[in-house]
Amino acid sequence: MAEEIKEVPIATTTGIIETDSENEKHGVIEVTDLSGGIDREIEKRILRKFDLHIFPLLTFMYFCSSMDLSNLGNAKSDNFEADLHIKGNEYNILLSIWYVPVVFFGPPTNILVKKYGAPLILPILMMGFGSFLMFGAATKNWGGIMATRWFLGVFEAGFYPGVIFYMSLFYKRTELAGRLGAFFAAGSIANGFTGLIAYGCFQIKGSLHGWQYLFLIEGTITISSAILAFIVLPHSAARAKFLTPEEKECAYQRMARDSSAVVDSKFVFKDAIKIWHEDKFFFCYMMVGVSNGVPLFSVSTFLVQIVQRLGYNTVQTNLLTVAPNVFGAISLICFARSSDHFRNRAYHIIGGLTLTMIGFIILAKIDVVSNKGVAYFACFLLCAGCSVPSPLLATWYNNNTPDEGKRAVTTALIEAVANLSGLISSNIFLPQDAPNYILALGISAGFGGFAICLVTTMHLCMRYSNNKRDKLHGVKLRAQDVNTAELTNGFKSEKFRYMY
Repeated sequence: MAEEIKEVPIATTTGIIETDSENEKHGVIEVTDLSGGIDREIEKRILRKFDLHIFPLLTFMYFCSSMDLSNLGNAKSDNFEADLHIKGNEYNILLSIWYVPVVFFGPPTNILVKKYGAPLILPILMMGFGSFLMFGAATKNWGGIMATRWFLGVFEAGFYPGVIFYMSLFYKRTELAGRLGAFFAAGSIANGFTGLIAYGCFQIKGSLHGWQYLFLIEGTITISSAILAFIVLPHSAARAKFLTPEEKECAYQRMARDSSAVVDSKFVFKDAIKIWHEDKFFFCYMMVGVSNGVPLFSVSTFLVQIVQRLGYNTVQTNLLTVAPNVFGAISLICFARSSDHFRNRAYHIIGGLTLTMIGFIILAKIDVVSNKGVAYFACFLLCAGCSVPSPLLATWYNNNTPDEGKRAVTTALIEAVANLSGLISSNIFLPQDAPNYILALGISAGFGGFAICLVTTMHLCMRYSNNKRDKLHGVKLRAQDVNTAELTNGFKSEKFRYMY
């Protein structure tokens, strides 16, 4: 007869976490006793400081990154193709070229973030892609703009996974989704804000084309934020100048209890790379990333063209993209906060995918010109759901990877492969299918449906694995019941439980 399973409401430990001597030089707490509790007032004070000093700047940095990436759709509506003599499928190739360096340069760049610190690497990346965006304004032909988009991809490759990993060093597992959701919402707002900037740039009567002013203005904003980030961002919580010694110790304990097995650990590549065969869901996360990425990139890249189907002029089209993107940002924040509140990732990812899939199906099935109201409503559905899965997926695999080095590699590899979806979405909206793009809309919906099936299967498998571990060890545990400091053996640890 199976041994009776005991309920364990909370986890306790008398373990002591020791960091390497190298960290002592930088003010990292060398010894932290986890047997006591955390002062909730100090913890609230720490969170407020993180949310004031770090989170807004990171969010604005991602806002700039998204703005720089999504502006080709706006430029296209201002005779960008004619000015650079772009013909046939050259525009689709231009969209695709960005994803190639992203896939190859993403993993090594994120390893640099772990090894040398986000406060150094992230601003360098921003300086790079901000500069090459501005160089794009000086191009005269397709070859020139292709070169700038390639290098834009090189520098943006490690930015998003780098920020995800960096945020996981400050926020607990149950705090990460809400912050990543608000962070990722900046991308949706950036898509809409680019429409507003484009509207203003296209009104300028100067020696340059409107799209050239757009590239110059957005590049300048990006470089300015990079300089600020270099000055402001701390290496880790224990090195943050805005925290008192008492707050630094509390911040360290927070991460040891609910984020990392060893806080601020030294990066060892040969150990970190083992994650691909230790985590049995590693490739499942990748497949979800690609499947979700197709509808996401379809919306972020081609929303302007989708709205243009309704029959509006260039200025009206750019303005009409603002409201759906803002609505999408609000939706994402609500989904992310709900995900943290209920400590659930899978159901919320499925919800976002479902909204987007319905939007694509509506646009593919109706006559958008005679049903403009319904078609525009479908655009709101697209934006309401397309951005939800990405930050929640990132939160999901970060929550289930307690080792910091392996977390950095996991984030880099999964996000790099997920960006392959951009190659798909940028090559299904073909000129010969304009203006309806029925095939592209159907393919995007299909990938969303496949992602729903994958997430559902992973959720069931993780729940089964947790139940099996409970029965094997005779103790019923949830992921949040276990201090991550007790998970130094990772998935092999007796107390490891999946958060799903």
